[in-house]
Amino acid sequence: MNKNKTYRLGNQSKEYRLSEDFLGFVPEGFTNWDSWNDILGEKKYPCDLFLVKGEEKISFFLKTIIIKDAFPMSFFSEERAKDWNMFAICSLAGNKDEEFIIPLFPYE
Repeated sequence: MNKNKTYRLGNQSKEYRLSEDFLGFVPEGFTNWDSWNDILGEKKYPCDLFLVKGEEKISFFLKTIIIKDAFPMSFFSEERAKDWNMFAICSLAGNKDEEFIIPLFPYE
């Protein structure tokens, strides 16, 4: 599997790399993405967000949340496509020009 593979999402004008580097990270103060999503109705994008995993803490700039259906059909044939259904287009806070996709919600 090519970890640097890029995808052009349905409503976006450019391609984004799908990063698995932040698997297991969740928004600061929450135990999972689902609990964070429960308050999402109040949250507007884009937003700054701290993601944590254990003692590690990273500052992110979250541009938007996307669903799996936004990916091209070629993504659905990949093994990793079976694991996720929600994603975010984001960047590290210190480098907002380098945007990428991270998986958020796994299938259960």
